[in-house]
Amino acid sequence: MRHKGESQLEKAMARRLVSFTEGSYYHIYNRGAGRQKIFLSEDNYAFAMKRISAYSRTTAVKVAACRLMPNHYHFLLHQTSAMAAGYLVQQVFNSYTKAFNRMYDRTGTLFESPFKAKVVDKRKKFSFDPDFAVEYFGSAAEYEQFVHGFDSTKNRDDKLFEYLF
Repeated sequence: MRHKGESQLEKAMARRLVSFTEGSYYHIYNRGAGRQKIFLSEDNYAFAMKRISAYSRTTAVKVAACRLMPNHYHFLLHQTSAMAAGYLVQQVFNSYTKAFNRMYDRTGTLFESPFKAKVVDKRKKFSFDPDFAVEYFGSAAEYEQFVHGFDSTKNRDDKLFEYLF
């Protein structure tokens, strides 16, 4: 039963087909309305990465991976508390859309719909490329340490930017 003070975020999360639970991993994605580009410049990507970094520090959601493409994005998020993993993405792209609209003197929606989310059962559906770990981290163990140690340190922003761009 909904109560009077319920936020729009809580209502949106309740409408999703996926249930956000502590300890789970989620593939979260979306694309631009009409498949339009949502990132038009390197500054757009950098702004989004700064928002991802900032909101990941204020939520109990760990970013295992993210990919920002010209007209869409993908995240692999690990929810480590009762706070829904989708909260991070919603906060990032609400902020991003407002800034994007101001920057390009536009109004209206940037995305075709609310983001989509799927639970990722890592044992059955998650594949891992060991060559990636060796190339960028030295070994699979060092990559695992990086993922599990993903926290709010200053080096995280530099490393995340380095690996994604």
